[in-house]
Amino acid sequence: MFNKKAFLLKIFFLTIVSIPVNSQAKSIEESKFTQITINKLATKEEAKALFDWAMIYLEANGRDIAYEAFNKVDGKFVDRDLYIFCLDYNKAWKVMGANPSLIGHSASEKRDLNGKDFVEAFLNIAKNSGYGTFRYSYKNPVTGKGQLKTSFIQKVAENEFCGMGYYVN
Repeated sequence: MFNKKAFLLKIFFLTIVSIPVNSQAKSIEESKFTQITINKLATKEEAKALFDWAMIYLEANGRDIAYEAFNKVDGKFVDRDLYIFCLDYNKAWKVMGANPSLIGHSASEKRDLNGKDFVEAFLNIAKNSGYGTFRYSYKNPVTGKGQLKTSFIQKVAENEFCGMGYYVN
């Protein structure tokens, strides 16, 4: 069955985020930094489009396939400062598109720049409403300074949720 919403989101995503990365970069990390530096941070609209597309992809392909795709640093679900993250209700990383080495580790000690337990806030959104947003202060990887960040959070299984955040200008 043709899914018009998925098709339109994919076209929108491919249009706004298929930006070439410097082919002379020596590593994926350098490529991503170059891309962030040249193309600036993602907008709220770009983040929402990529997050919605990721959730459609997850629904269509299942968690195993989707999580594998989400964890690819050079994959289609990591763009500039945007990446998917997923955790279980015990605050263990299941997906961390920006740093897959965190998978399996606990995020229970994570705090924002003001000491707020934002992972607990994400968990409460997933448990209580299934979908929502949360704003917190986080270190911007481009500027190295604290900046407001908003994350979309969505429950994806009985005891797991995924999210994606963007920096507020």
